[in-house]
Amino acid sequence: GGGGRRGRVGSVGRGGSRGSWDRQRQRHERDARRIERLTTPYSRAPDCTAQLDASKLAAIEELVAQRLAAKLRRDFAESDALLQRLLDSGVRVTDDHRLWRSDDRPFVVPYRQEGGGIPRLGTGGTARIEALVLERGAAKASKDYRRADALEAELSRMRVGLEISRDQP
Repeated sequence: GGGGRRGRVGSVGRGGSRGSWDRQRQRHERDARRIERLTTPYSRAPDCTAQLDASKLAAIEELVAQRLAAKLRRDFAESDALLQRLLDSGVRVTDDHRLWRSDDRPFVVPYRQEGGGIPRLGTGGTARIEALVLERGAAKASKDYRRADALEAELSRMRVGLEISRDQP
C-alpha cells in the first residue's frame, strides 16, 4: 500500500513544520542583523575631541567610506592600505563599533549599570567601579590585555560582572 503519509498535504515529517519554520525565521533574522551590522557606515566617535575643519572631516569620512566599500567587496589588501593611510594621518578606527576618531584618546565602550547602588562598597563605590571599567576599556584599547584582565579580576572581586557584547556602540 500507500502507507500512512498519503493524503497529508503540507506535512513535513516528525512534529510538523512549526519548529522548522521558527528555526528558519530565526536564521533569517540573525542573517539580516549580521548584514545590517556589516554594512553600517562608520561615524565619528561622539567623544572625539579633535578640532577638524570641514575639508579635513570630509577627507576622513571619504577614506573611511572607501575602506568600508573595500571590505564589503572583500578586497582586504585595499582595505588594509586605506586603514594604513588613516593611521598615518592620525585616524584610528574600531571595526567592532563602526567608529573612528582623530584625537589621542582611546576607544572606550560605554557601559550601563543595572540595579541600584552597591551599599557594601560605601560612599564612592560606584565612582570606583566606573573608574575601573573606564580604565579597563583604555587598557584593552591600548592592547594591554594583562592590565585589562587584572582590572576585570578586581571588578570581579568586588562582585561586579561585565557583560561584553560586540554589538554595543
